[in-house]
Amino acid sequence: MDKYNKKILSLVMLLQIISLNLSAKFWKTPSTIHDITLVKEYLDRSRKFDTPDKKSIDSSLYYIDKANILLEGVKDDNLLYHIHKEYVKFFTNTWNYSMALEHSFKLKQLLENSPDKWNATIRDKYITLYTSIGIIYFNLNNQEKTLDNLYQAEKLALEDFLEDRKEGFKLSVVYNNIGSVYLQKKELDEAKKYYEKSLLYSRYSNDGNKIKEYNSALHNNLGIIFMEKGDYNVALDYYNKSLQIRKIVNDKDGLAQVYNNMGSCYFRLKNYNKALGFLEKSIGLCKETRNFKSEMIAVRIMSVIYSIKKDYKNEAIMHMTESALKDSIASQENMRQVIQLETRYEYEKKRKRYELEQQIALAEEEKNTLLFIMITGVLFLSVLVLILLYCNLKIKNKRDKLQSDSFALQQKNLELEKQNLILHNSTLEQEVESKVKELTTHMMYLVQKNEFIDFVTGKLGELTEVKSKPINKQSINSLIKQMKANVDKTSWDDFEIRFQQIHQDFHTKLHEKYPNLTPNERRLCAFLYLNMTTKEISSITFQSIKSIEVARTRLRRKLQIDKGNLIIALHNL
Repeated sequence: MDKYNKKILSLVMLLQIISLNLSAKFWKTPSTIHDITLVKEYLDRSRKFDTPDKKSIDSSLYYIDKANILLEGVKDDNLLYHIHKEYVKFFTNTWNYSMALEHSFKLKQLLENSPDKWNATIRDKYITLYTSIGIIYFNLNNQEKTLDNLYQAEKLALEDFLEDRKEGFKLSVVYNNIGSVYLQKKELDEAKKYYEKSLLYSRYSNDGNKIKEYNSALHNNLGIIFMEKGDYNVALDYYNKSLQIRKIVNDKDGLAQVYNNMGSCYFRLKNYNKALGFLEKSIGLCKETRNFKSEMIAVRIMSVIYSIKKDYKNEAIMHMTESALKDSIASQENMRQVIQLETRYEYEKKRKRYELEQQIALAEEEKNTLLFIMITGVLFLSVLVLILLYCNLKIKNKRDKLQSDSFALQQKNLELEKQNLILHNSTLEQEVESKVKELTTHMMYLVQKNEFIDFVTGKLGELTEVKSKPINKQSINSLIKQMKANVDKTSWDDFEIRFQQIHQDFHTKLHEKYPNLTPNERRLCAFLYLNMTTKEISSITFQSIKSIEVARTRLRRKLQIDKGNLIIALHNL
């Protein structure tokens, strides 16, 4: 047994070595080392391509995707936050607002998972995010959700300002956007209130350039409100303030917008010459910047002015210009839609490819995991099998002995059962043979007895033919009738009892196959089944031989046995 234990131990060690080798070969730990510096460089490159032309858009998306893929597997929520922020900015600039929202919600999830949710840095990110989401909903014309998000941003920005009064620019931006929503809703008083708040808090900023840009926009928006309210002088005052700032920062699109608003204001004041002067300046700037929408606004107002002044030539020119601008705007809108669809397609294509690569990598990892589990399982099962073999060896001899004893006992029992069966069959055969002999003997006795009685009755019949007294003749005839009647009944009843004891299922089968047989026909079938001759049947039944032969012929027809032995047919039931 010690020798056997050593063999088992050696086999277990061999299996362990094989398992470790296979694990080392197939089990690969994925690398989690990434170049964080390169991720930051890709993000910086993507920010440089911040213009709406096709080449810049493609380049921006290219570097954002590279940064996102390179960051995969690294637990750096701060870098991931900046990647999603770039995606939001990119998709907003390419008018894919639904995708911008998708990444905005990912930003929100990252902020909600932050360990210190309400420190100054996180709060500042929340303000920017809610403002960004509000602007996206504004572009989607969902005013309700725009205001919901801007009010969230206002609440946090106000808390931030109350803690540090040196910085109120974010609050100014929020109020400016809220004012724009109410201006779109034509709620002028609410819009004016928030624009004035924005103007107030814009003073609390360290960035002079941003203040100038926002103040120019705020003055322009306030001018629009006062113009809509019919207070044209106040409106022109705000427009002039906006105009001075935009000249300083050289905002050509902004200048064109202010010139349009001033032209519209002078048009309402019916000062058509001044209106035309500002509108022509707007058109000149719009041609430089290819701002077709602002140019369209100027052209339409000028067309109305020329119509009022009955300058039909210039009016016709304005109509022709407007028609051309419509085509340009449609072309520009088509290009915008193309850029929107292409960027969405490229992003989805890259994302699906990335997801496919992830699935392949995950499948490979799962395969390796499964392989490792299988190797461990095989090793465990091998050790278990060896232990079972060891235990099995201890009981093998005892089990074999028990099986041998059990087999010998079964053989002995089978032999005894065989002998009992032979004895039982022999007994049954002897009983059947005895009953058959008894029935045969009884039948021979009945035949002899009936023949003797028939002989006696015949002699007695002859005596009646001799002259004798009438009373004696009558007595002899009566005796003959009683003897025949008694012999017939007794013979058949006795025969039927003995026949049923030996051939129990004959009458059952006969009745199932031929249910229309009469009692006499069934009785004849029984006699024939015993292979009795016509003479023997005649002696038992006291019928003539001719009557028995006629009865056999009728029975053959009734059983539909045209050819063949009638007795054999009965035996084959």
